[in-house]
Amino acid sequence: MAISVEQAAKILGKDVNTIRMGLIQKAFPWGAAVQTSERRYSYVIYPKQFQELVGEVEVKEG
Repeated sequence: MAISVEQAAKILGKDVNTIRMGLIQKAFPWGAAVQTSERRYSYVIYPKQFQELVGEVEVKEG
């Protein structure tokens, strides 16, 4: 199960940019940001660690 940055933001009640900056700054233990070019990042959220924080999460595809 993949969790997008947008889905994580909605679940946590935070702005998408807050989640992105937190991932870039390594503030969250449940995800990471990888710099793909000078100004672009790719984000990954680890479902198991994220669920440990917020409980069981239902993620809808699409």
